[in-house]
Amino acid sequence: MFYKKNILILYKMPALTHNRVRNGFNGGIRKKNARMGVKNARVAGATKADASRKKALIGGIGGKSIAVRRAIKNRVMCECKKQKKRVTYTVTVVKDANNNNKYIINGNASLSLKFEVDTIYTFDLSHTSNSGHPLQLVTTSGGSTLYPSQSTIGTAGTSGAKVIFTPQTSGTVFIKCSVHGSGMGSNYNSPGIQVKSVNRINYTVTVATDANNNNKYIINGNTSLSLNFEVDTIYTFDLSDATNGGHPLQLVTTLNGSTLYLNQSTVGTAGTAGAKVIFTPQATGTVFIKCSVHGSGMGSNYNSSGIPVQVKSVTYTVTVVNSSGNKYIINGNASLSLNFEVDIIYTFDLSDASNSGHPLQLVTTLNGSTLYPNQSTVGTAGTAGAKVIFTPQATGTVFIKCGNHNGMGINYNSIGIQVI
Repeated sequence: MFYKKNILILYKMPALTHNRVRNGFNGGIRKKNARMGVKNARVAGATKADASRKKALIGGIGGKSIAVRRAIKNRVMCECKKQKKRVTYTVTVVKDANNNNKYIINGNASLSLKFEVDTIYTFDLSHTSNSGHPLQLVTTSGGSTLYPSQSTIGTAGTSGAKVIFTPQTSGTVFIKCSVHGSGMGSNYNSPGIQVKSVNRINYTVTVATDANNNNKYIINGNTSLSLNFEVDTIYTFDLSDATNGGHPLQLVTTLNGSTLYLNQSTVGTAGTAGAKVIFTPQATGTVFIKCSVHGSGMGSNYNSSGIPVQVKSVTYTVTVVNSSGNKYIINGNASLSLNFEVDIIYTFDLSDASNSGHPLQLVTTLNGSTLYPNQSTVGTAGTAGAKVIFTPQATGTVFIKCGNHNGMGINYNSIGIQVI
C-alpha cells in the first residue's frame, strides 16, 4: 500500500456508512477497486444511489485521512433537513349514555386539543369502529367548509385510513363526521379547537472567558443581549459549539437554584453537534441561566435580576377622526386587519385627546351592550394613561364600539373580529 507522490484526493461525501467509507478509500489509502488518481471515479463500496445522488468522487491530488475524518464529522450537518413537528391521534367511535356515536381521541373523551400552524397532525382512522364515520375538520360547528390543508387517505375503518391535517393559518376548527354531523365531535368542539401560530426563537450559545478568566455564556455573540421570554413561545438554545463542552446550560427558577423552570428539555450533550435546550414556558415567572456543573455565575451576563417570562402583549394606539361621523382609527390605519388570540394581553391606548367623550368598549354583538369578558378600563378616554386592557380567555367574536355612540368601530366591525 502506498500514496502517490504529490497527489491530493478530494472527497465530496454523502452520508455514507462507516463501512462504505472504510471499504471505499479508508482515509486516502488505496483499496481494492478504488481507482486512485482518476478524476471523477466513483468510490468502490458506495451504492449506485449514493453515486448518483451525491457523485461520490475520488479526484485528482494526494489523500489525507484528515479530510475523510472531517467529512465524517460534518456529514450529518450537510445532510440533515429541518423536519416539521408531527403529532398522531388515534380515533375510535363509541356510543355515549344516550346511545349516540361519538369520536374518542387517544382514548380520552375530554382530551384538550390545540393545533399549531405548520405542524402535521395525523388522525388514525384504521380502527373498525370508524367504519361509516369519515372524520372531517371544518371551519364552523355543523358546517360543511373544510378547514384548508387536510387530506383523507383510505376509507374510515380500514387499515391505513387517516386524515392528515397541516394547518397553515390560525383560526378555529370543529370535528365532524361527514355523514352524521358535528355531534360526533362534541367531546372536543366546545367552543371550537384553536389553531395558533407559534413563535420560534433560536439562540446560539458559546462559552468564553472574561477578564478574570471565568467562563461565561455568550448568547448570539452579545454579552449584553436583553432577554425576555413569552409564554407559549418556543426558544431553542443551540449548544453545539465545542466551547459548550462540559458546560450544560439550564434554566432555573432562582439564582444558583437547582429547580428547573418547567417545560424545558435537553437534547444531546453540550458541545456536540445537535445539542440544544428547548424551552416553551407555559407560566409567567422569572428565569435564571446557569451551568449545571459550574453554577449561575456562567449566566451572569444575563441574570442580574432574572429574565422575565411574560404573557405576550400587543399595544394599539387609538385616535378618533371625523369622517362622515366620528370613527376610531387604530394605529393610524382605518383598514387595519385585527385578530385576537386567547391569553394575549391587548392594550388600547386611549390617551390621545381626540378620544375624549368616546370610551372604547369591546362587545359580543354589533352595537350590543354585553362586554366581551376579561377587559378592564384604566382612566378616562382622552387623558394621559387612559387605556382598555383586554386579555381574552375564550374564542369568539368581538366588536368595537364607543360606550356613548354607535358606529364608531365601523372600520373594523364588518363581520366582527375573531378571537382564536
